[in-house]
Amino acid sequence: MSMNTESINVPKLSLGRRLRWWASDVVNVARGALPSAIAPRSRNLRMGPLQLDAIQKCVAWLNDYIGKPHPELGRNGDICPFVRTALRKQRMSFVVADHITHADRVGIKSLVMFEAWRLLQHLDENDRFAELVTTNILFPELKGEAESILHDVHSETKSSLMRRGVMIAAFFPGYEKPAIYNDNFKLYKSPFPVLVVRPMALHDIMFLTGDSEAFGEYHRRFAARYHAGTVSDEFGYPARFTEAERRFGLTEAV
Repeated sequence: MSMNTESINVPKLSLGRRLRWWASDVVNVARGALPSAIAPRSRNLRMGPLQLDAIQKCVAWLNDYIGKPHPELGRNGDICPFVRTALRKQRMSFVVADHITHADRVGIKSLVMFEAWRLLQHLDENDRFAELVTTNILFPELKGEAESILHDVHSETKSSLMRRGVMIAAFFPGYEKPAIYNDNFKLYKSPFPVLVVRPMALHDIMFLTGDSEAFGEYHRRFAARYHAGTVSDEFGYPARFTEAERRFGLTEAV
């Protein structure tokens, strides 16, 4: 899959900012699963102790919370059934945006759009684990009320990203957004602010039935599997798909 910056509406970036973010591949990004973050012998990554600590905390949160069941979730299984596999298969990346210390909506939004574009540029559709590819953008220095800016950025970017096959999720301490199956379970809490971008996956039918263009992209990717009857009905995906397909007039597109 390929996509240029204009097709995903990436804001124009100064050369300095673009180089800094590309340089994050060797300075601020750890590629792969890091159950104990980075071994001491891997010093060539030139990662500072604060960045390393942020990644360690994020991996622990993913393994011990997001990747496990919860009694208040409202359904069986892990909070996210794919997290531990993504870590194990080395399909997760971590970008430490420790230079962002205040509620910089424009800066955070630009970073999200850039990382979404970069994710699509590097996505290998021949990889059988492509749907597990995830970029976790960490904001360990974003404190207090500034954390809630992630909610605003998520709201402002999600429709545009979904229409291009990218999903985004926001997490931060004290976030009151509830789980889908239990309004009383505030699922989206994390040790510090985190934005997650990843490719659209089969289970995203839960988030797409209210946006015709986003569902159109989902339909393009997954309709054949539904029409072939190969999608499990354990969580009611086929019924949701059929209803959205009918509502958006896509029942004839097979």
